Amino acid sequence: MSPKPTIHFFEITPDEHRYFQHTLKNHTVTFTDQPLNIESAELAKNADIISIYVTSRVEKKILELLPKLKLITCRSTGYDNVDLATIRHQQVLLSNVPGYGEDTVAEYTFMLMLALSRRLLPALEQARSGHMDHSTLTGFNLAGKTLGVIGTGAIGKHVVRIANGFGMKVLAYDPFPNQGLEYEYNMQYVKIIELLSQSDIVTLHAPYMAENHHMINKNAFDRMKPTALLINTARGELIDTQALVVALASQQLGGAALDVIEGEKLLELNEETELLKKTTDRGFNYVLEQLILEKLPNVIITPHNAFNSYEALEWIRHTTVDNIGSFVAGQPKNLVK
Repeated sequence: MSPKPTIHFFEITPDEHRYFQHTLKNHTVTFTDQPLNIESAELAKNADIISIYVTSRVEKKILELLPKLKLITCRSTGYDNVDLATIRHQQVLLSNVPGYGEDTVAEYTFMLMLALSRRLLPALEQARSGHMDHSTLTGFNLAGKTLGVIGTGAIGKHVVRIANGFGMKVLAYDPFPNQGLEYEYNMQYVKIIELLSQSDIVTLHAPYMAENHHMINKNAFDRMKPTALLINTARGELIDTQALVVALASQQLGGAALDVIEGEKLLELNEETELLKKTTDRGFNYVLEQLILEKLPNVIITPHNAFNSYEALEWIRHTTVDNIGSFVAGQPKNLVK
């Protein structure tokens, strides 16, 4: 690798632009605020390294436009937007930012949990309107309730820790249990069927992969308490959104707080014409489902913002520069195997 590789950043913010321009000043670096797609790939045709974020797509037809590419560095932990088989075939390496938002996302999870359980949004609406009716704002305590944590990795384990501070009973499911957590905290690993049926609140912290697609579906909602709350700060595709809409509308579920939603990459398209050009029948269903969810009084939706703290963003930037520097030095770090 040349000591001065060409690097192109996609989906860059002004703060990131300033940071990377300064820290990588000895390299040839270019930037765009666009995600990587078939149209924007031309911008990186001479790049040895590209850096992407979550709305970029890396697939065969795009890689064919990047003949010099040797490294993709994700400014995120997740990399389900990258076709791993294709990049391996092309001998392109992939690095990510593991563990940048454990506390950040765990704390956000509890913010959503409290906002939903204590009916924060209708309380704010009533305060602003000047028409208060406390009888419609009654919530419930977290203390003494059962929290079901699906996924006890880097983020899930911090959710368990915080739940103990609230005095909650914690049930957890993970195909790879961290037995040390059971010794350190008041929690118990159980089968997912038991977790769903016993939990007052279920929170998702599993990675998205093919075997996890729609792991929370109609069968799952059939097992949950009708008063239960569902929190998702992981990946939207973990939930069958159509089944969620039905469960909420039929009062089979008490409420949901979603920082991620199925098909959100499509929902981020700003122009109606772009939406029409790129949307399939299933895509239109995503849009319709979100419109329905937004109108339900027992739903909170935030725009994939759980990661967004100063501390997490600083760690992402630092690790991205480290990933690039170590690759150039011939000792790449944080590679996705």
